[in-house]
Amino acid sequence: MRKIEHMFDQPSPQHPESGDVGRVSDFDEVLTYVRWEHWHRPGVAEKQAPVSDPKVGDSVPQQALFPGLKPPRKRHRRSSGALSPDRVEAGSVELASAVELVAGERFRVMWAAQMPGWVDPGWYDAPIRAEVRLLLTMELGPQLLHALTKLPTGRCPDDHSDLGFADLPLPGSAPGWACACQVVVHTAWEAMVSWTQTQVSATVVDIAGQQPVRAPMFGPLAGSDETQFVTDPVCEELALGVRLSPQSMSNRLHQARSLQTYPRLVGLVVGGHCSMWVAKLMLSEVDTLNPEAAAAVIEDMVTRILERHQKGLRQWTCGEVTKATKKARLRLDPDLNDEARKTAVRGRKVEIFAGKDGMASVYAVVEAAQAHRIFNRLTAQAKAIKTDDPTDRRCRDEIRADLVVDALLPTQDPMPTSQNIGAAVAVVGTEINVTVDLATLLNLANHPAELAGVGPIPADVAREIAADGSWKAWITAATKAGTQVVAVSPNTYTPTAGLARLIRAKEPTCRMPGCRTPSQACDLDHTIPWPHGATTGDNMGPLCRRHHNLKTHQGWQLTNHETDTDFRPNHSYEWTTPAGITHRC
Repeated sequence: MRKIEHMFDQPSPQHPESGDVGRVSDFDEVLTYVRWEHWHRPGVAEKQAPVSDPKVGDSVPQQALFPGLKPPRKRHRRSSGALSPDRVEAGSVELASAVELVAGERFRVMWAAQMPGWVDPGWYDAPIRAEVRLLLTMELGPQLLHALTKLPTGRCPDDHSDLGFADLPLPGSAPGWACACQVVVHTAWEAMVSWTQTQVSATVVDIAGQQPVRAPMFGPLAGSDETQFVTDPVCEELALGVRLSPQSMSNRLHQARSLQTYPRLVGLVVGGHCSMWVAKLMLSEVDTLNPEAAAAVIEDMVTRILERHQKGLRQWTCGEVTKATKKARLRLDPDLNDEARKTAVRGRKVEIFAGKDGMASVYAVVEAAQAHRIFNRLTAQAKAIKTDDPTDRRCRDEIRADLVVDALLPTQDPMPTSQNIGAAVAVVGTEINVTVDLATLLNLANHPAELAGVGPIPADVAREIAADGSWKAWITAATKAGTQVVAVSPNTYTPTAGLARLIRAKEPTCRMPGCRTPSQACDLDHTIPWPHGATTGDNMGPLCRRHHNLKTHQGWQLTNHETDTDFRPNHSYEWTTPAGITHRC
């Protein structure tokens, strides 16, 4: 192990005078050694990777598990500063321990700089068994796929007893209780799905062409004497092969062409920095923009996602990507977004979709503010009906649906409880929350505003909503320290109404990554439990009831930090899962 340390102390072959210790060649050399050492030493390969290859035999199991892996080159064995497999003691430590003991923090820095895009930086310190930890060095592709197929499924073979919580099963020991090893394997499979989809997308475009193909139609079937065209006739050919309708195949071809238009976005998916679904969400947000504006938004998003990876932050969820893309659209060219919005308004419509068991869906496309007002009013009326008649066995969704039907198709016997809904309920039901800075509200600036439940909206839309009067305004002011929440009544458990409103305005959704529950429907949780933690804005945040219970009773831990982040301008926080994985937000 001292000789591996010696490898870190040698000057870079490319720049002998620099003496750099974080170079790529050292990282690859150490990885090659520890892989070989772990899989080649007696007993370990047979125990953890029982692979049989009639061509290579059982004596070299690591080449069957990692086809592209080669033993250290002969020049390593001639060098006075490197270890070869025949000089490794049979009782050497496991892979994770070897990495920590030999390279320490220097290896961590190099690994973080070169870790694959699908890997979460919090996995480095997570309790992961050796053969799963090897996956963290592999890029998406055939080698990772081959390694995944060799791993056992089901219960984790490792013992995670040091992570046990009272009255809870050990992570990885039973269905429903994942360990860090299972989380890594599942994530790797998901990333491989997206990687495969990019290959499918490229293949479809190679076959059909990047631009639509218009084939002329002649004869009586054309419908007239003029030449008619059919677009992309190859769709029918491909649709039969994959058992899809031609229209579905045409939709897939359109999505594939859109993706292949942006090589950096393709590289983002291939590298594991985002899923194919996330890429499609970004494309859907720019499909109404002209090509130049759409390319600018996509380039901005790709750059920001890569920067988050370099900073060691977790990947954005689908909801966060959609929100960030909307912000990028508004920031890069507000005028183009205004034109796109006007075009979208002209596309409002009502559609019906057949369901099953005699049901159907009525789908209305209207402006976002109007949609939320309609839904909030229906919800307020449904609550009033349940309060007025506790014996009503309908759930809230059923009542909302019945209210829509009664409003559009009045009958001779309307629901009697609907008559008891007063004007006050109607006012509350249509109320929405908008966060906007004062300069924008006074028409002195055009900064994007925030509509609760929707996300970023243009400045002129925020002013239109404000003029209507049915809203609550959270007016913000930019300072060097960001938007600050004033501590009020720190010696009481329940925050005052003013403090509660400010906390919810600062964090419009539940703190759990990906949870979109509005903060108005969340509990205000003490990060440090009261009375040890004060009732202040710095120690409180919204958690929906489900995630509040996870934090309190199911082994999830939440820690506040001071570092600024994109989505938490005043402070950041960190989740630690029961599996021992940390997620910085």
